[in-house]
Amino acid sequence: MLASCCALAEPPALVTAMLSNAPVDAASRCGYTRQTFRDDNSKLERFDLTGGKAGWTLLSVDGQPPRSKTLRNYADRAEDRLDRQHPLEFDLRDRVEPDSWVLVSETEDEAVFSFRLRLDEEDDIDVQLLDKISSTLTLDRRREQPTRVLIQSTGPASLAPLVRISDYRQEYVFEWNDAVGAAVLTEKISRRRGTAMGFRSLNKDKRVLYGDFECTVYAAELPREMPVEN
Repeated sequence: MLASCCALAEPPALVTAMLSNAPVDAASRCGYTRQTFRDDNSKLERFDLTGGKAGWTLLSVDGQPPRSKTLRNYADRAEDRLDRQHPLEFDLRDRVEPDSWVLVSETEDEAVFSFRLRLDEEDDIDVQLLDKISSTLTLDRRREQPTRVLIQSTGPASLAPLVRISDYRQEYVFEWNDAVGAAVLTEKISRRRGTAMGFRSLNKDKRVLYGDFECTVYAAELPREMPVEN
């Protein structure tokens, strides 16, 4: 196991290879299911490239088939889902300061790098909290693919005179997917603990599971027909 103490002037070769392997283009040809858990509620949705309005279908709510009224409301609010990021669009290139990579440890199978986070619209992180954030990336060395990204607070932080965050965490889990030909985001966990005015809870928990990827293939990838002999 090897540790490093100094940030590199540019991303190391292994990280560069991983970023280049990001299957961003596959987002335009892959459908998937998404199950969201928040508090005591759950929702299962399907995004299908050939689906109805906005491609989204509501499959279940709290483990039960949705009622007609729920389906109507879901259809009416389809535009709200247009800005949801496809799991295959997860890309660290816009979320990391490029000169901040530090090799923390490595084995024959994996390597762990720390990095300095650059705020993104998707991040539920306040600027005041940024200095109390630790971020790491775990890589599969053989496939040059990500397996885990962990963003967490290193201690309590005051965002305002009466607002205090005691615990913050975002975790992204990736697994190899043969249909996509790359490691894909399969789980996202968010946790936030804090108080406002000294007593009002700011606790927030959310877990999202992605799966059942179905991907079309490019025409160039389809087998050519053999010529018919006369």
